[in-house]
Amino acid sequence: MRRLLALLVLVLCPAWLHAEDLVLVDGRYLHVSILEANDRGLRVKLLDGGGTVFVPWSLIREADRNRIMIARGLKEDESSRIPSEPGVRITLKTGDEVVGRIDAQNDKELSVMVAGTKQVIPRANIVKDGIEQTQVPVTAIWKSADYFAKREAEAAATDDDVAAHMDLARLADALGLYEQAVGHLLKVRAADAEFQKDWIANTLERLEALAKNKVLRDELDRARQQAMLNQFDKAVAALDEIEKLPDVPAGIRAEITTYRESFAKKRYEYFRRIVANEYDLVLKNKIRALSRDEKLTLDEARRKLRSEIHKEVVADLAARHKLDPKNEVEKMWEDRRWHATRFAMYGSGSFVILGVAKQAQQLQAEMQRAMAQAYAQQARQQGRNGQQAAPPQDRLPKPPTKEEWWTRSQSSEREQWMMAFWAENAKKVEVTGEKWEDCERCGAKGYIQFSGSQGDVLRAVCPRCQGHMRDRGVSYK
Repeated sequence: MRRLLALLVLVLCPAWLHAEDLVLVDGRYLHVSILEANDRGLRVKLLDGGGTVFVPWSLIREADRNRIMIARGLKEDESSRIPSEPGVRITLKTGDEVVGRIDAQNDKELSVMVAGTKQVIPRANIVKDGIEQTQVPVTAIWKSADYFAKREAEAAATDDDVAAHMDLARLADALGLYEQAVGHLLKVRAADAEFQKDWIANTLERLEALAKNKVLRDELDRARQQAMLNQFDKAVAALDEIEKLPDVPAGIRAEITTYRESFAKKRYEYFRRIVANEYDLVLKNKIRALSRDEKLTLDEARRKLRSEIHKEVVADLAARHKLDPKNEVEKMWEDRRWHATRFAMYGSGSFVILGVAKQAQQLQAEMQRAMAQAYAQQARQQGRNGQQAAPPQDRLPKPPTKEEWWTRSQSSEREQWMMAFWAENAKKVEVTGEKWEDCERCGAKGYIQFSGSQGDVLRAVCPRCQGHMRDRGVSYK
């Protein structure tokens, strides 16, 4: 009986078979059944409270909006976008990039297939290490029509092969070949009129609008191609031009909005990776320049490293990539997602941070006692000989003060020290721990040995580590 009641409920309430949980931009949840989806929004039945309402796309959370639009053919599925193939990304000395596939090369030049056309690039025009082997969109190598014709021939789909025609329709849509996409969807409909009926109807409406307007189609293709080549400003400008055209269908205007969102995300992620990769290099170059400044004092270096150098790095990256320093570069740096731990050592300047070692005080007291005893013995001996004892001579290496170490050290030592000080004090990275390395002068003893005047063995504070035995460093992300 209970099973029969359940079946009756399903028969009498078919909307429950297509229940959706929508999250609105203000955080509210709606449990609904979608009755209709178009370019403006959704007409839904409220399953909790009853009634029918219209919900504009702008009020629906982006994740749900994209999911529903894709499922109903109102938007392309970004996950099934243009396929990729092995290719290259070549950075020229002008700052431009060439994306394609190397067709031939020699010591002087490269022949690169770019969007179906061969380009010859002199090696002299390419920056050092400017050829990156990577996956690239097939449209960066082929003309869209040529690539699609190749895939279509490989598929050799019969009229009743619904799956093959669906795949070819999606590929043609992604490549901007809207007439071909329509043709394959019509074959799907002819083979099985009920197969994804609503999705095909919405997709056909969108594609036919694109196919009828060549200018609109060409501009959308150009915008997408530029976004794939990381030319985001040009891609957005192309979208602006599309919106200025007369009689742009409402569905296409909705799609332009989704493209803007997609381009903005891709742009952020592209430059986020650049900032994460280049920040370290720019920082080290600036620290290297500071380490060579003979007029820079230790206190000035500390101040610059704590509060100034990060701002300079951000400003340089912003200028180089035409980004906003505060709203973009700073945000991207905070979102750098460094997974590998980095290390920086204070080296021979570790004592500047660690202060006076306890062992150093003990060794100093021990040395003073030994020297006093030696002087007293010398005085007794010379007194018996009627001579006056000469004052003891300080023959031991004297550890430098902090300022003396800074002045006398090599620029490479100061550079190493400043990198560690920045990591620990600028508060721009997460310090994850300490790192220690044995002092290279004393072998982690904290002292050096020498023979005394009486044949005894004396210990003096190591002038490099100053009794700390090891160099200190930090690990950070």
